[in-house]
Amino acid sequence: MEVRLQGQFERPLLRLGGLERPFAPTGPLQYSLQLPLEASGVATVLEGEQPRLRFSLPAPAEWRLEDGQANLERLSEATGGRLLASPAELATLPSRGPWSLRPILLALALVCFLLERRQEYLRNRRLNLTTA
Repeated sequence: MEVRLQGQFERPLLRLGGLERPFAPTGPLQYSLQLPLEASGVATVLEGEQPRLRFSLPAPAEWRLEDGQANLERLSEATGGRLLASPAELATLPSRGPWSLRPILLALALVCFLLERRQEYLRNRRLNLTTA
């Protein structure tokens, strides 16, 4: 497992399980440290003797590689779908056509037009009442 650190540090150290390991500079303001894959727990980045950063390393089980086929099948059944065997099956699935927005936009334009005419009518009526 690789731990990367970015920032302005002077000789940063990583304390993990009572042991301190130095970071190796890998570029400007970049440091790297290799840890064994089974390393876990809370790690502390030290600068001098001052702790600068604390973080938890993931448990090894979180990084375990596994085949997710059973999980995908269970998920597809629970959501009412089915699991495709290959991407070529996508072409055989029924597809929905494009949905026309024209009727909705025409209705919206008509409503806006009528509201604008009503507002003009009310404004003219108010002006006629004040000038009379």
